[in-house]
Formats: sequence, structure tokens, C-alpha cells
Amino acid sequence: MPGLLERGESEQAEQAFRLAVQHSDTVSRSGVALLVGTGSGDVGQLTLRALRALNQADVLLYGPAVAAAVLVLARRDAPRRPLPTDADAQWRLLLDHVETGDCVVC
Repeated sequence: MPGLLERGESEQAEQAFRLAVQHSDTVSRSGVALLVGTGSGDVGQLTLRALRALNQADVLLYGPAVAAAVLVLARRDAPRRPLPTDADAQWRLLLDHVETGDCVVC
């Protein structure tokens, strides 16, 4: 659709959009995992990309070193879940959320 709009083909773009919406229940939703480094925990040192990720998060998975001040910056309705200590359990938790279509920030 963006290509159609860029070429000025707005009617075709609108048709493509309507078709996509009609079939949105048949399209599988894939999730994404975004890794954000919080450094020293000073929120003033977070990058814009990190802030965008925190605002896109459907769920936040965090370790004990992540400052509460960083978690406060995330989307308000996104659940915050501590990461398990076991690496395999961390991986399973991350994959469970991604496979259901969530944007996971950890």
C-alpha cells in the first residue's frame, strides 16, 4: 500500500487496504522482541529508539538490574513481568509472548 500511495494511486491503495481489513482475521499476527539496554539506569541516557520500544511494548520482561524509573516510561497498559532466573524459562516466556503476536521489550 505505501508504494501505491507514493505513486499517487490512492484508489488502488484504498482497495488494497479494504481487502486487507476484510481478510484480517485470516492473517496470522507475528510478534517481535525488542532488546533495550538500560545502562546505568539513568533514564536521561536512554536513546530515542529505546523510548520508542518502551512505548510500543505489549509486555515488558525485565531483570533485577532494571531501574523502576525505566519501567515507568513504558506504555501504561503494558504488563511488567520479571524474568525468571532460569535461562530456559526466560527463553520460553519470551517465545510464548512473541508467538501470540506481542511486542515484547526486555
